[in-house]
Order: sequence, then structure tokens, then C-alpha cells
Amino acid sequence: MIISDKYQFCFIHVPKCAGTSVRGPLQPFDDTHGRFTGYVGEHEVLGLLDYVHIPLKVLRQHFNTEYEKIKSYQSFAVVRDPFYRFPSSLAQRLNRYGEKPVHEMSKLEITKALDEVISFLCVYGDADVLPPDYIHFQKQSSYIFDEGLKLIDKIYLTDDIENLLMDIGNILDEDLVTVGVMKNTHANKTMIYKSELMKNCWPLMRALLSWPGNLLPKSLKQLIRNNIYTSLNYSLMDVFESDHVRSFVKDYYAVDIDFYASIATDK
Repeated sequence: MIISDKYQFCFIHVPKCAGTSVRGPLQPFDDTHGRFTGYVGEHEVLGLLDYVHIPLKVLRQHFNTEYEKIKSYQSFAVVRDPFYRFPSSLAQRLNRYGEKPVHEMSKLEITKALDEVISFLCVYGDADVLPPDYIHFQKQSSYIFDEGLKLIDKIYLTDDIENLLMDIGNILDEDLVTVGVMKNTHANKTMIYKSELMKNCWPLMRALLSWPGNLLPKSLKQLIRNNIYTSLNYSLMDVFESDHVRSFVKDYYAVDIDFYASIATDK
């Protein structure tokens, strides 16, 4: 979350909605000095808390000063199609809190982790704020609505970030779009090995490609590297498109799905 007292605007960082890409160019204007942009720590009441992704209800109850600023300042947020956000949330959990990076996991391991997440959310998913290792599954609506009211003034889709930066740039009289392009190294796409064969062969291939005597052109080396991986969504499409997973997403994120559809229709 970014709060600028000088320019009176807030950016609410909804988990797995390209917030990192937006946060970069906005960071210099954050008057909280990074308190809500990169911190997981102990809260005296809430316990271990991801301060980057605090739902509005929790802000109202425990961070009322910041909550009142969100209500009075111009506020901005980005939302994402829940069916695409869910796999990205899983990858974030595995990469940050798993025993090994998601690109090193087998399909069976990822499927097992997915089932564990669904089981957890079926029991604890309606908590006001999820623990840090599950916060990326928090419902998007909890960052947009509170007590039945929509508090965030302007909502953008993940493919509309340039317009968001233009709108905030107009408040600042700054070219945030150019800054965002220069700083944006976060593609918001999780890559995994295309197959177990690729996974097993890649260490040897990487060593050969890095060998000083290798005369292959850099462009060809990069092409080889690019074809080692595929996106998580594409590789596990049969898993995420299964009736079991889609049924869960439809039920758990029902409000998010309706809200996202209303925003997309208005664009």
C-alpha cells in the first residue's frame, strides 16, 4: 500500500494483481516510508501479519489513521480475473514458503500443494485476514469494499496499468508511465520446466551453454533457455481447468468474479 499525504492519494496493493509493477514508480511518493510495501512482521493483536496486503476491514480495526486517509484521499487499485489469479497465488505461496521453487516441482507435487491450499481455504478462507503464507489467496473484494461500501475510487484491470500510472501521474505532474516501463521487471508470470526430461537435462545444458568455449550465438542460447520453460497456467491447464478446481474458484471467489465482470464490462 502506498499513501501520499503530500498529494493525497493511496494505492491499495491487492495480492497478485500486478501491484509490484505499480508500486515501483509510486514508491518515491510514499509518505509511510515503506511501512506497507515490503514488510512481514509481528502485530501486537493480529500476530504475524503481511503489512503489504492488509484488507480494509483490518485497516479500519487496527490502522484507523491509514483507513481514514483511504476514505478521504483519491484511491486506486488493480484487480485480476480470479481464474488466472488463483494459479498465480499458488505459485507465489510455493516460491516464497515452499521447500523448493515451483519450477523445480513435479506436476504431482504442485497438484498436492493445490489440494492442500483448497482444503485450508475451505476452513479458514473467510478470516478477516489470512496468514502471510496464504495472504495471496485473500479475496480481492476485501481490498475494495468494507461494511458493504465500495471505498476505492478507481479500479483498473491488470492490462490497464498504463492508464492507472497516467492518472496518478496527472496528480503528481510526473511521467510515471516511462518510469514504470524502466522499473518493471516483474512479469507476473510463473514459469516451470516444460517436462521432467527438461528438468533433469537442464543442469547439464546450462553448464554447456555457459562453457567459455561454446561458440553458439547469444540469441540462440537465449532461445534454448526460453524453450526450457513454460507458464504454470499453460503447463497445468488440465489441473486448473478441472471441475474440482473451477468449482472451488467459482464458489470461494464468487463476489470477486461478479465484481471483476462488472469492471471488465465498463472498460
